This record gives sequence, structure tokens and C-alpha cells, in this order.
Amino acid sequence: MLAVTQVNGCRYCNYGHSKAALAAGVSQKELQNLLKGDLDEFPEGESVALTFAQHYAESDSKPDPLALKRLEETYGDETSRQILAYIRMITFGNLYGNTFDALISRLLLKPASGSSLLNELFVLIGSLIIMPIGMLMHTRTPKKDHRS
Repeated sequence: MLAVTQVNGCRYCNYGHSKAALAAGVSQKELQNLLKGDLDEFPEGESVALTFAQHYAESDSKPDPLALKRLEETYGDETSRQILAYIRMITFGNLYGNTFDALISRLLLKPASGSSLLNELFVLIGSLIIMPIGMLMHTRTPKKDHRS
């Protein structure tokens, strides 16, 4: 979560994910490294996913196919799909938080560069419509029976 949020710069997500990381037992040093985007000291079992997450965010959600291949080779197909799902969820949350921040700045008469009121309203209102539909679709998706 922090590898993506660090790149995308969402202050709300940064705060929440930092607090959750500390509660989950991440050391203060590891947290500081994640917040700086310094992934060199993490074990390879973690660093591949962290580096991929960072790359995903830096590439504007268009990762290099070789990076995706390494993720899949390291973790397998199912875990890689789960990692991608989390990364996409965090990216969406960062977009939402940063858009909310842009709207607040606009209301304070300090509009964010590269943003528009229409874009801000579209993202925020659209999210309120899309998220419940997505959650409903997820709960209605039949589970595959792996016993056969």
C-alpha cells in the first residue's frame, strides 16, 4: 500500500497506511524506508512485490511486461493477481484522496494545477456510484467449486 501511495502522494492514504503498517508490526525503520521509496533493504520475498507496486504507480498503471512476468514468476499466478488487485485498489483510493484534496484546495481558492472542477466532481460523484455497484457485483459473483 505504501509503495504505491508514496508515488501517488495521497496524504490521507499515507497517514492511514502508515498507521496500519505500524499496527501490523512494521518497524519504524521499514516504515521510513517505504515512505522514502527506498526498497533496497527489504528481503527479496517482499522486495519484488514492493518494487513492482512502485513501478506500477510510476508507470501510470502501465507496468512493463517484464516486470509483470517477474512478479508472476516470483509469486505464481493467483498471488500475482491478488497483488495486482490490491495495487489497483490502492491506486483508485489515491486518485480519490488526491481528487478530494484538489476540490478542497479549489474551495479555498487555491486550485490544484492540472485539475478542473468538472474532473474533481466527476471522480468524486462517479466513485459514489461505481463503488457500490462493484461491491454488489462482487458479492453476487458465484464462487467456483474446486472439489471436482
